[in-house]
Amino acid sequence: MKIAYVLGEDLESHPGLKNKVMGQVKVWEQRGNEVVLICHALGTVFEPSGNVIQSDGVLAGRDYNRLQAKNR
Repeated sequence: MKIAYVLGEDLESHPGLKNKVMGQVKVWEQRGNEVVLICHALGTVFEPSGNVIQSDGVLAGRDYNRLQAKNR
């Protein structure tokens, strides 16, 4: 199965969240799933290893403040 994990925050700014997300990703991968992470805050799609698949500055700037406000 292919899994896209959509994140509203930059994981580098939140080490606890990063540990939790990467722990879940590891379990999914151990079960044979292919995982990519989509970081709305950075406008980046990347592999769990950190390899960037795609980067889009327009996505990063779009509605980020509203996204943050909804998640507080």
